[in-house]
Amino acid sequence: MRKNVVWRLSDALPKETGIRYSAAEWRSAHPRDDGYRQLLVSDPIDFALVPDIVAKLSVATAILPVSGARLHHITSSGHMIEAEDTTSLSIMMPIVGALKVEAGNAEIRLVAGESLTLRPSRRRTQVAGSGGAPFEAIMFKVPANVFETMDGQAFGCRRNDFAAVENTSKATGPLRDFLRYLVGDLASPDSLLNKGSAGATAEALLWEHFRAFLAKTDSTKQPVVQSSPSLMRLVWAAIDFMRAHYADTITVSDIAAAVGTSPRNLQDAFRSCGNRTPVAVLSAIRMENVRLDLMTSDPSLSVTHIAMDCGFTHMGRFAKAYRDIYGETPSQTLRKR
Repeated sequence: MRKNVVWRLSDALPKETGIRYSAAEWRSAHPRDDGYRQLLVSDPIDFALVPDIVAKLSVATAILPVSGARLHHITSSGHMIEAEDTTSLSIMMPIVGALKVEAGNAEIRLVAGESLTLRPSRRRTQVAGSGGAPFEAIMFKVPANVFETMDGQAFGCRRNDFAAVENTSKATGPLRDFLRYLVGDLASPDSLLNKGSAGATAEALLWEHFRAFLAKTDSTKQPVVQSSPSLMRLVWAAIDFMRAHYADTITVSDIAAAVGTSPRNLQDAFRSCGNRTPVAVLSAIRMENVRLDLMTSDPSLSVTHIAMDCGFTHMGRFAKAYRDIYGETPSQTLRKR
C-alpha cells in the first residue's frame, strides 16, 4: 500500500518573500571550451556539448523563497551530462526535442509533452533538439529535506529508483502549465513575481500543484525499469521506425512487422522498458512534430492541414491533447508566427 506523505516545510528554511532569478547563456565556436560549466544545474561527473558550428547552452534559474527549491528553464544545442544527485527530487518536462536517461540498469526516453520524475540517483542524461530547433525543457528540483514521509525517510526512495509520470495524470498538466507561467513571468522585464510577497504566494500555490502531482505518481503502477539489452534494441528500432514514418497511417502491427516481431511482443517490450505503449509513443512523436510545424510553418496554413500531415486523423481528440500538453490551442501557437 502506498504510504501517506506528511508535507512539512522545514523550520530552518529562509523566510524571504522574493523569487531570486538569474539567466545566463554560453555560446562557443569551440564546443570543448568549459565556460558553460558555470550554468549547469548539478555538479557533473562528465559533461559535453554536442559538437556544432555554434554550441549553445542557456539556463534561467529561479530559487523559491521559502523552500529553496529551484526551477530551471534549459535550452541546449544538445549535450550529455552524467551526475550524481543525492539531495533532490527532480521533475523534467521537455518542451522541444527529446532526452534519454540512464540510471543503473534502467533507461527511458522522453519527448516533448511528457514528464519524468527523477529521484535521488546517479544518472546519465542525453538531450537533443528537434527539426533544427534546440532542446528546451523545464526542470523542477525539490530539496530532499523539504518533505518527510511518515517513517522519516526522505521520499521513501531507493538509490537509482525513478519512474515516468504518465501524461494522462490529471495533475501533470496543471503543474506543467504553472511552471511555464512562472518561468515566463520571471523572464519578463515586467515580472510580477519578484515584487512584494508575490513570490511566496506563488510558491504556496506551486506546492499545492506539486502535492497533487506526486499523489498521482503511484510507484506500484510505475515500476523501476529493468530491461534487457535485447528488449531495449527492439524498442529503439521501433521508435526509429515511428520517427521515420510518423506522418503515415501506421498501426502497431506495421511497427512490429518493421522490426521483426509480433504485436504482442512489441507491446510487452515497451511495457518492460518504460511503461508506455507503442501507440502512446507514436502519438508523442506526432505531437512533437505538430508543435514544431505550428511554430515554424506559414501562418496561412490551417491547423487541420498541419495536424493531418503529421498523422493525426481525429481533430477533436488532437486539439484536446495538444491543449492539455502545451497549455494553449494549436491555433494560438500558429498565430504566434
